[in-house]
Amino acid sequence: MVRLVIFLTVLAGCFEDRYLCSSDADCNLGEAGRCEIDGLCTVFDKVCDTERRYSPHAGDRADQCFDDHTAIANLCAAGQPPPPPDGCAQDVCTALPACCTSGWSEACVQQAQLRCAISCDTRIAITATNQNRSVIELWEYDWNGSSWRATQHTDREGLLAWVAPAPGELEPRLAGIEVGGASVLVGGALLPAFTDRTYQAITSVDFDRDGRDTIAIAFTSDIARIEVRKLDSSAVREFPTTVAFGLSWGDTDRDAFPDGVAGIGTRYTLLDNIDDASHVRALSGTTSSNVGGGPTTGSPSLRKVDWIDIDGDRTLDLAVFGNQVRVHANADRLNDTPLVAVDCDPLVLNAMCSMTDQPLNSFSGTVLPSVDAQLLFVSTFPARHIYELAVLPGAQIGRVTVADDCPTCLPIIAAVARDLDGDHKLDFIGLDEKLGLYVGLAADGFRIKQQPIALRPTRFFNVLPSVTGAPSP
Repeated sequence: MVRLVIFLTVLAGCFEDRYLCSSDADCNLGEAGRCEIDGLCTVFDKVCDTERRYSPHAGDRADQCFDDHTAIANLCAAGQPPPPPDGCAQDVCTALPACCTSGWSEACVQQAQLRCAISCDTRIAITATNQNRSVIELWEYDWNGSSWRATQHTDREGLLAWVAPAPGELEPRLAGIEVGGASVLVGGALLPAFTDRTYQAITSVDFDRDGRDTIAIAFTSDIARIEVRKLDSSAVREFPTTVAFGLSWGDTDRDAFPDGVAGIGTRYTLLDNIDDASHVRALSGTTSSNVGGGPTTGSPSLRKVDWIDIDGDRTLDLAVFGNQVRVHANADRLNDTPLVAVDCDPLVLNAMCSMTDQPLNSFSGTVLPSVDAQLLFVSTFPARHIYELAVLPGAQIGRVTVADDCPTCLPIIAAVARDLDGDHKLDFIGLDEKLGLYVGLAADGFRIKQQPIALRPTRFFNVLPSVTGAPSP
């Protein structure tokens, strides 16, 4: 029996046939009924972009496709639902349609900084670990437009990350694990956690295209898994993905739902967001690839995966940094075969190093898209060289420039890209083994300069940055 709250509006003899629901159980008038955030029922309909259509008795929305497009107050923060294509978002989505069809990812934030009349502050949450995770330090580096501030977080443990603002809010939320491991903290909210698992990533994503405040958490226990949580309820779904490291969201299969990518060891897996047999969204990790090149002592096999339209076809592609630098690009959907594989220092395109050289080289880096070109910044380990790779249509490397050459300096092992000086060009931000901070401004020809941040005594094996921001005055 459907629980119905009936609103009868009598206007000149007219009645509004509008029923409100409070849970999915109230919506049984069609296939896979779901109670939406507006209190109206939808049913599964493959024709709609969100695969949901309002059921009968939904007032003036009855039989319309459900639409989760939401005006975004803060275009500087990733992990939000797709916005309607107007204003700044229209310029971004003309360049990268996935931003308005599947979700507002970090690639969309970068495009907004390039194309829109906005300036963002920069906030970097840092999780730094030694090789056996016996030392874990959590830091926050903030750029206010003129100076950096470094803050160590001892109020959390194991993991620190930025997630999207709450719906309708402006400020991003800092997430982590409560000391003792009993709760996951997301801003001021406490979510139940489990002490039998190692948390690897906390991200925001409009996973179901329902517009609800949703968190995806990657962890390892018996195997690697990803759980999807609704913050406005106790609903939790768990997917055995076998990968958890570096979870991030983009679009692998070119449909209207955000897809993920994560790794473990040398392997990284494309996590397709699929419609399961019950018409509930799920993750499928059937496509995997491996970084080659052999292990490098003192360096993890996989450091980072970035999303970028590398070949200029207006779809999201992948750049992978670790034992190799690998680029995956394809118009229809991403597959396990890279178009570009870089394995040597000095960089040699699509060539394997000799067995003598293989253990000596690994790579970190970041993508730096611009309005008229795509750049990869690649930092080598253990000797520090930083290369700027210009990518031509077809994902071919057209130019390799040495941006920094200091073999005796600490290697930069993590990097992000943000516009620091408000010139609508992305800048390079790097972190070394002791959490030293380096910046290369586009306006300065990407000349790498160390920032006044005190070095830590520990040389870290892995440094994981999570970046966000908010509009600056």
